[in-house]
Amino acid sequence: MTGKEKHIITTFIGSLIRFLLTLLCRITASKRLLSLSSLHLSEDGRKRGGISLLSGITVTKKLFPPLWGRLGGGLLLLSVTAMAQTPVEIPNPDWPLDSVINGSVHKFTVQGDSAYDQPSRFVWNVEGGRLFFEEELISMAGDGVTDTVPGNANNATTMWVVWDSFTTPLDTGYVYVHEISAAGCERFDDDPGKYQGMRIKVSAPPDVLFPERYTETCSYESGVNVPIVIEGMPPFDLIYKIDGEEFEKHIVQDDLLFKGDTSYINIFIDEYVGATEDIEIYLELIEASSGGVKGSLLQYREHTVHAYRRPASTVIRPDWIQITQGELHTVYLEELGESPATYLWDIYRVDNSELVYSEESGIDAFKDITFNFEPGSYYILSQYISENGCMSLPDTLEIEMYGVPVISFTGEDYIGCSESSIVPNEFIEFGVNYEGALTYSFTYVIYDYNDNEVHREPLENITSNEFDIQIENTFINDALPQQDREWKIVILENSAENEEGVGILVKDGERIITIHPKPIVHEDIDFAN
Repeated sequence: MTGKEKHIITTFIGSLIRFLLTLLCRITASKRLLSLSSLHLSEDGRKRGGISLLSGITVTKKLFPPLWGRLGGGLLLLSVTAMAQTPVEIPNPDWPLDSVINGSVHKFTVQGDSAYDQPSRFVWNVEGGRLFFEEELISMAGDGVTDTVPGNANNATTMWVVWDSFTTPLDTGYVYVHEISAAGCERFDDDPGKYQGMRIKVSAPPDVLFPERYTETCSYESGVNVPIVIEGMPPFDLIYKIDGEEFEKHIVQDDLLFKGDTSYINIFIDEYVGATEDIEIYLELIEASSGGVKGSLLQYREHTVHAYRRPASTVIRPDWIQITQGELHTVYLEELGESPATYLWDIYRVDNSELVYSEESGIDAFKDITFNFEPGSYYILSQYISENGCMSLPDTLEIEMYGVPVISFTGEDYIGCSESSIVPNEFIEFGVNYEGALTYSFTYVIYDYNDNEVHREPLENITSNEFDIQIENTFINDALPQQDREWKIVILENSAENEEGVGILVKDGERIITIHPKPIVHEDIDFAN
């Protein structure tokens, strides 16, 4: 026998064996149908009722066991591998289509061929979900995606699927199963009747709500974000109204913000900015959907933005505008504002706007402040937060703060004649310079040439830094011997203080008044004749 003849015979025998095995499995097939039913469970595990999912799987009865034994598994493997197979399309577009909610749990039951006297094995496969043996989702079947499980005494098997592996709404997954008899009989991969299943379309209708019923803001704010909580699987389509005007917003994953596990978006509202009266803006959720599947609008479905106008300013009472470093002063208000809840007090330097003091006083419309800052110009800023949480317009008062106050004479000593002048009512003037917070008071004393006090005069509530003391010239120098005599004017150290009660440092506080004697004619008039 030639090699070619051997090859023809071998090929013929292989084809004959393959034909006989195929004919055996298909001709002896049971007329009973394998069916797959499911029990839908909600996310909390409650039953939703069952529907028929799969039908039409034909499985081979266990007949002619002696023949199977004689043929053996090796010949079966030979026949299978010898066939050129084109696997059927998975998922089969002819499978029925059902929809599930993302994350929901469904129970599936397969009833195999009841004519078998031994339970079959069932191969489960799922795409878009995970397989479990119980509805509590404790024990995963296989790797969750595929597993081969034995049937029970009635040649049936049950599996739970949690549909939580989708990435986009309206994505389509599937579940399918095929049966392998206890004797190892199953249909070929190119047999459309081998696999029966169901296509599953996931829907993720969002739950949408306003987390708060109200937002309060102030008219001077640049705008406010109103959050809308939206839970589900993006993309979403949201319809809402602002003061009756309808808006639509398409939301993708990158649009979502997160606070913990809560996803949300912000609606920016700025229509109230600059309002001079209190206004309200109304927002309303109309519809939310994902892939055309409408979601649920939860509480709150409506939201109101209360925008309050800016409250009027206070008015600082200008009791003083000059102060001494280290002194305590009380700042009072003469205009208290509108519904104040908390008064605020700030002090800034004028030259560089440095904030040197900031305090609150509650509802007290005054503030005691110790001015322990460097001497210089400052301004006090008064504001308040109203009962609705808005900051008032400010009022300011500029003040000057001095160090230790100092008083001194200016100009030179005085030299003049004894109570005699060609000008009647002659006065002597001494300039005084004061550096410190106004107003101030002091006393000066005049001593004669024997150091006797001859005059004392208190000067009070002086409001000028430059001041002149005018002394009438009543000085008489007629004592003998004839010579110049000195009086003196002195600012008393302990008498000088400003209106804060701060003692004034007397510096250069004495001036000399020199009085010439009156001229005396000692000889008679000499007549020339």
